Amino acid sequence: MTDRFPLRIVAGFWAAAAVVTSFAAWSITRFGVVRPLYKGPWRPMQLLLPWTRWDGGWYQQIATDGYFYDPKRQSSVAFWPTYPLTLKPFVAVGLNPYVAGFFVTVAATSAAIVAFAAWQRDNRYAEARLRPGRAAITLSIVAWLAYPYAYYLYGSLYSDALFVAVAITAFWLLERDRPVLAGIVAIAATAGRPFGSAVTVGLALRVLEYRWREAHDQELTLATLARRPVAALRTLHRADYGVALSSLGVLSYLGYLWIRFGSPFVFAATQAQWGQGATSSVLLKRAFWPIVFHQWSPSPMAPLTLLAQAVIGVGILTVGTLAVRRHHGLGPATYVALTIIPPLLFSKDFQGIGRYALAAFPVFAVLGFHLRPHLRLAQVGLVASALCMVLLASLFARGFYLS
Repeated sequence: MTDRFPLRIVAGFWAAAAVVTSFAAWSITRFGVVRPLYKGPWRPMQLLLPWTRWDGGWYQQIATDGYFYDPKRQSSVAFWPTYPLTLKPFVAVGLNPYVAGFFVTVAATSAAIVAFAAWQRDNRYAEARLRPGRAAITLSIVAWLAYPYAYYLYGSLYSDALFVAVAITAFWLLERDRPVLAGIVAIAATAGRPFGSAVTVGLALRVLEYRWREAHDQELTLATLARRPVAALRTLHRADYGVALSSLGVLSYLGYLWIRFGSPFVFAATQAQWGQGATSSVLLKRAFWPIVFHQWSPSPMAPLTLLAQAVIGVGILTVGTLAVRRHHGLGPATYVALTIIPPLLFSKDFQGIGRYALAAFPVFAVLGFHLRPHLRLAQVGLVASALCMVLLASLFARGFYLS
């Protein structure tokens, strides 16, 4: 596989980003909006209006004015710092944050494509019969980009593209036996979202299973790790502990919140203002059932979109995680599970899981592998998925709350 292979996919993605952005902007002009566009000191160019929605306003505010916390209202501390800090240098030199955000998201997705191809190519866990070829890798990347909620990768002011880019890069560096560098890169992931520490756990288990196999010529399982934790740790090389550097991301943000606002957990406390958190009402999804059973609905599409996200979350947690465990090992499978479990538990109605599933990149790798023998069917399915993604992008642009 040459280095030019993923770059051709990146070029295709750029063309797709131009098409998706243009269509979404046209849909605003043609069909109008259901929610007023953001009005503030920074006005994006007409073409980028589709990507100014919802959390984009929060990231713009953090990049320009910094963080605030008010226990009586929604506060910006809920949004973790990697993405807005990436925007800050551009804002400091006078660039419109919405323009900067668009290019940061597109650049991050481009980097994620290259890293995704490299991670699959260099994967040391897969047996020869499970090792993906170029066609399977291409299908996995296209499936990821055509996934219905992938419009967040095409220019929106959301942190997902940047998070996935650094997470995949960290896992790839570990496949290349660069644990210290993997830990350093993953700092940006753990500082990128509340449960970004899934990357730390995934990397740690990944390096443990490799060293265990080297030492004992057998696979490391969770049961073995629970019975013989000291023996597993003794197989590690000194440099392997470098993956623990990734925890500096979450620790740095918690330390900042403690110093600035008096508590490291104000990011969690403010979630109550969105109706989220570890409460019995949220855990039992009391807001979800009336919507799904049409007793009450904030919009005509809400029952379908929320049910779809619940199915996606449960499917990834069960079938997806088991498939990743078989193809890619314990570390990536645990990372996938820890990426999906928090939004499943702490979302009041499963809203947001469609977007969070973008981070479950090993699931898309397995999907590409299994689509390869059924190429014609895969092509039909991917085209249908891409059309659905473009439709959701236009609805997102018009102000519908989809994920």
